[in-house]
Amino acid sequence: MNSKLTVTALCYQEIRFIQGWLENVLSFADKVLISEGGSTDGTLDIIKQYQHKNKDKIEIIPYIQNVNSSLAYYEGYAEGTRRNQMFDMVTEGYVIKLDIDEMLPDNFRELITPHLSPDKTIAATWVNFWRSPRMIRVGVEDDIHWGPFPRHLVFPAGKVRYHEVGSHATPEILPELYMVPEITIYHYHYLFAYPKLLECRLPEFNGRSNTEIRLESYSGTHPRTIAYLSETVNFGTLLAPFHA
Repeated sequence: MNSKLTVTALCYQEIRFIQGWLENVLSFADKVLISEGGSTDGTLDIIKQYQHKNKDKIEIIPYIQNVNSSLAYYEGYAEGTRRNQMFDMVTEGYVIKLDIDEMLPDNFRELITPHLSPDKTIAATWVNFWRSPRMIRVGVEDDIHWGPFPRHLVFPAGKVRYHEVGSHATPEILPELYMVPEITIYHYHYLFAYPKLLECRLPEFNGRSNTEIRLESYSGTHPRTIAYLSETVNFGTLLAPFHA
C-alpha cells in the first residue's frame, strides 16, 4: 500500500481558519478534498485561490446545505454522508479526517510515516484550545468530551465508514486502532473571544461558569500556520498574541 496522504474536511463559513488550515495541510498532504457547504463569507474564494496555485492538489466537492441561522450545523449538515462521499473518492494510500479549525504538527509527515499500515487506524491526541493559544479546556466529570484524549485521524483507503447522521458522526467500520500520542491534533474552534458565526454550540461556550469548567496551561508548540488565523474577516491578519 502506498503512502499517499489525502486530507478530507467539511467546510462552511470558515473565514477565520481557512487560510491557516490550507497552509498547514498543504505542507504534508498529497491531495486535499473539501466538501464545501456554500460559504458566503469569503471562504470559498480563498479555497479557489489556493486551488489555482496548487493545481490538481485541491478538489472542491459542492454540497449546498439547508442553512437555517444558528442551526446550520445541524439542519442539512449531513456530516456522515458527506464524509463517506469523500472517503469513497480515496482509492489509494491513506485518508486523514480533519475539520477546518484543526491543524497538525509542522513535521506531521515525518511523524506519521513510520506508523502507516493498511491494517491500522491511527489516532492522535486531540487538544481543545480555550480563548488563548496558551490555555486548553480539560474534560471533567459531567463534561468529559473536552479531552485531551485519543481521536481517530488516519485511515487506510477503503477501510473506513462513518455513521450516516447529521452531525458529530463517528466511525462504524474501521481497522484496529493504533495510538500515536506524540502527534497532536490542535483544535482551535474555541480559540477566540467569540465562537464562529452560525455557531450552534453556544451552550458549550457560555453554558457553564468559569468555576464549572477546568482549564490548564499549555506550554507546547503550535503549527507555524497559526499565524494566519484571524478573528476578523480579513484572512491572513497576524495577531500579536500568537507571537508572544
